[in-house]
Amino acid sequence: MEAQATYEQIKDWMNENIDDYIDPMTGELCCTEISEACADHYNDNDEEIVPEIYYDVAVDVEGSLLGNSYGF
Repeated sequence: MEAQATYEQIKDWMNENIDDYIDPMTGELCCTEISEACADHYNDNDEEIVPEIYYDVAVDVEGSLLGNSYGF
C-alpha cells in the first residue's frame, strides 16, 4: 500500500504533534504510536495497515531529536 501523504506532510504533522508521543518516563519518541496517529490523521491506513513511510519518517524525526539524521 502506498501512502497518500507526502514525506514532508508526514514530517510536519509529526513535528507539530511530537509532544503528545514522547514517553514521560524515558523522554523517547514512541515511533509506533506517532506513526499510527499520523496515518489516521491522513486516513492513510487500509485495514489497520500503516504504510512503511510513516515508520521511516518517525525514525527520522526521532533522530532529529537526538541530533542525528538517518536520511529517510
